[in-house]
Amino acid sequence: MNEFDQDALLTGAFSEFSAVSAPAVRPLGAQAVRGEVAHRRKVRAVALGVVAALVIALPVAGYAAFGRESQAPPTPGTSISPTPSETVTESPSPSASPAPDGRITIAQLTAGKVDVPRWGDSGKSPDGKCNDGRTTLRKPGTTTSLVTYVVEVAFANLDDDLALETAAILMCRTGETGPSMIVAYDRDAAGQIVSLGTVVRASAKMQGIWHVKPADGGVGVSADVSDIVACCDTSVDNEFHQWRTYAWNGTAFVQTAGRTDFSNKPLYTDLKLTLDKVTSAKNANGDRDFSIEMTISNIGKVTSAPMAVDVWSEPGELIARDWVGRADECHLGTVKCHAALKPGESFTMTVHVIMGKTLVVGPDAIHIRVDAAGRTGGTIADPNSRNNYAEVLMTAELWNII
Repeated sequence: MNEFDQDALLTGAFSEFSAVSAPAVRPLGAQAVRGEVAHRRKVRAVALGVVAALVIALPVAGYAAFGRESQAPPTPGTSISPTPSETVTESPSPSASPAPDGRITIAQLTAGKVDVPRWGDSGKSPDGKCNDGRTTLRKPGTTTSLVTYVVEVAFANLDDDLALETAAILMCRTGETGPSMIVAYDRDAAGQIVSLGTVVRASAKMQGIWHVKPADGGVGVSADVSDIVACCDTSVDNEFHQWRTYAWNGTAFVQTAGRTDFSNKPLYTDLKLTLDKVTSAKNANGDRDFSIEMTISNIGKVTSAPMAVDVWSEPGELIARDWVGRADECHLGTVKCHAALKPGESFTMTVHVIMGKTLVVGPDAIHIRVDAAGRTGGTIADPNSRNNYAEVLMTAELWNII
């Protein structure tokens, strides 16, 4: 067999192998998104192995048939680099095809049904549960309860290939707020959107996921997360935010950078309310006048926020004065808050509650509470809210002054 015959035989064998192996490297659909890259590498390795075997085998066969003593057969373990024939033009194999473009816009993500990981118990409410499974996502700004919607997306490398995929923040309202999670999306070989799984989801200790962006270096994503989600009378000043990074490690999405807890959260305020002196007397109109003297202290390690003292009873009429009222109204100007206190500082104040002389039965107690005010409304959470509250029990001695 001459060199031209060998080349023809080698070319035919390689072409036959390509025809057989090419269909095998096509992905099996959405479930093979991650396996496609590994499968392609395996096919390429097998192909190179067959070619190398043919290159080794043909000279051996020639040596045996023609007794060319000057051309010894290759010894085991010798590396042979075949030189491709100039007449052979190899067509691109599936392994040379680029990975699908996994950059998916919000408009594309909400254009049809996609896979949404299960919300579980966090997505349930007395009125039903958040939609998941194979479902349609809503666009940002959706306020309808129990409807899953997209908050924002970012493009980053979220799997084993070099192409970019999509990280989408999904949220569903079960009331004033609701659960959230980051889900990775890609496209399969047919261009269909497929889910790669949950990157991270909110929990009791990390209740908010707000923003997502590519991580430094483009591998994985960084997420803006918070310990709580401010709601109702709670000020947004209570939210403590951190940036944490998540990436694919070959088997799962894991956190790769950032803190794992919120133990470094600063305490904005740690107030204490102490009742000093309570008296009652009959005023000029013959009504009961309850005088309550109290001290407000900052027992924390940092300067507090401004504060107000709320006093209420039923029945009872509070004589308005500075620093008295609901702290969540301080930013409106309807209540004049006391200025912030430095650590260890305190102030003393007295409030008066008037109860008419015609009342036969008074309240069980007069209630008093001090709260720090949020900058844009709401109140600041206190690490020990029990010492923010006190009550004046309505004893016979206090009541029977008229």
